[in-house]
Amino acid sequence: MKDSFEELGFSCKKKDDKDWMISAETGKGILEVTGSESTITIQKFRQLLNYLLDETKESGDEKKAILVANHFLDMPIEKRGEPFSEKAIEESKVHSICLMPTSELFKLVCYFRLGKITARDAQKRILETTGVFSAQA
Repeated sequence: MKDSFEELGFSCKKKDDKDWMISAETGKGILEVTGSESTITIQKFRQLLNYLLDETKESGDEKKAILVANHFLDMPIEKRGEPFSEKAIEESKVHSICLMPTSELFKLVCYFRLGKITARDAQKRILETTGVFSAQA
């Protein structure tokens, strides 16, 4: 996962309990990475929101919160259910948080490798997405 973000031009650093702090010329973000045998619920979302609020209070910098989720991880991608609960999706829109299924991150990296999107454009799409991220080129 870290390698994917680095391939898209982000620098990734660990800080405290946060999974990854990312930065690029296009902006900064906090990643929470999780895997689940089912849909990702509001609990993981709230954990990320707490990290975001703490980080904003500490640094004063605005950062994008990104929840990267490998949902239904024991199933083939085509048989997986919805990645995020309705409540997590609703709250992501209220708090301008990006919900990113790992399958969409994979597609985005593939588009980048094929030259269909630049690293800068990929970064901007991630950092500007509110709600569920889609890699559609």
